[in-house]
Amino acid sequence: MGSSEIFKKILLVAGDLVVFCLALLAAMAIRHQGRMGDPELYYIHFIPFGGLFFIWLIVFYIYSLYDLRYWDSSVSFLNLAAHAFTLNTLIAIAFFYFNPYVSIAPRTVLFVDIALSGLLFCAWRFLFNRALAKKLMQDIALAGASQAHIELAREFAKKPAWGYRVSCFVTDETYILPQDLAHIPVLSVQMFEKEMQHAERQPGGPPTEGGLRIARVIFSERPDRTTQHALSFFSLLSRHVTFQALPTFIERVFHKVPLSEVSESWFLENLSEGEKQFYEQLKRAFDIAGAIVLGVFTLPLMALVALGIKLEDGRRVLYTHTRLGRGGSMFRLLKFQSMIEHAEAGGPQWTRENDPRVTMFGSFLRSTRLDELPQLWNVLLGDLSFIGPRPERPEFVEKLEKDIPFYNLRHLVRPGLSGWAQINNPLQSVEESYEKLEYDLFYIKNRSFFLDVAIALKTLSIILRRKGR
Repeated sequence: MGSSEIFKKILLVAGDLVVFCLALLAAMAIRHQGRMGDPELYYIHFIPFGGLFFIWLIVFYIYSLYDLRYWDSSVSFLNLAAHAFTLNTLIAIAFFYFNPYVSIAPRTVLFVDIALSGLLFCAWRFLFNRALAKKLMQDIALAGASQAHIELAREFAKKPAWGYRVSCFVTDETYILPQDLAHIPVLSVQMFEKEMQHAERQPGGPPTEGGLRIARVIFSERPDRTTQHALSFFSLLSRHVTFQALPTFIERVFHKVPLSEVSESWFLENLSEGEKQFYEQLKRAFDIAGAIVLGVFTLPLMALVALGIKLEDGRRVLYTHTRLGRGGSMFRLLKFQSMIEHAEAGGPQWTRENDPRVTMFGSFLRSTRLDELPQLWNVLLGDLSFIGPRPERPEFVEKLEKDIPFYNLRHLVRPGLSGWAQINNPLQSVEESYEKLEYDLFYIKNRSFFLDVAIALKTLSIILRRKGR
């Protein structure tokens, strides 16, 4: 993640925390008008509410309210915010009324604080999206005009909340941009350098009129994609311009690896497993402990699920699929039955949205991920991990390996119940599998305990919103 994105997220977290504190002060003023000068009043409120606010921030993270894709004031963002505040309200009630370590039960203060927090939160995020985000916008130049450059420009044009504005393409080749990007100028390297000189900053003064004010130049690392006169960029090294390779930039901003922009040497350099041995051992220990604990606690729930499947149409409760695991080894994946009998009489098929083969009760099981509870046994056996790439069926893998380069590299690690690709692109087809591999490669390269925790929290958000497969 780049420094600009980190700064924006820190600013959002700090702003949300300020909003919570202001709402609490206002609620206290409404409830205790004559005691606002009493230090004891602040002590008995801010200590427990401080712990509650920390939990609220975690819930906001779970619901992707710090995800750049949802920063605009869209229906998606408001929907996420509504779900987050509903859960936060329930947590707040439980925190104060069922927590023996909290000495106050602030009915009026609590509910006034929740209401004011919601109003101030929406106002603060609207202000950020409309004013502050524009001030933090970076102008970038794309050196090249490959399909990856085009898609990058389109993404930033659709979602300015990412914080980047494409000011120009730089290429010495004759190139006409697609109609939706025709407003962006295409400059030669020589013309780009000239425009940058016009905008050169004087020491201690503002930039001169005219010219480009570029903060970052994104260039291709592929030898066949590099601008012919790339050496001309060397004259800009002394100016306040950051140069970044396109694969590195996409990885830091979008958290995936652009397959079209990396060479074979990238995989050798970045996917070596030599440095991950301690992490893998620790992760395996967590998998075993987690599978045992969750298995014991969910046994009654699994019994109810089995009863529900039987009552619906009397079919078998469990079914198994052959899947590919680490190193391409095969194993039998356990799941609760969620489809009609003979769902694949015509051969293996991708699961699709609103799949008619899924039963009514099966749809509930899939959206809540309850159909995957038997896979705790696969985790215990070592076939699966809690976090990792999705385990695919051999029939699909055979086709995908022909259509998608380097697809077999996702088998470097143990597959998982949930993963980075699943939470970023839940759809399943050959087209989506290409992008999902880009997310899988990002995970394999960057996997760590903290990334696993982030994926687990995001998965919890999907389950709570019933956005499962």
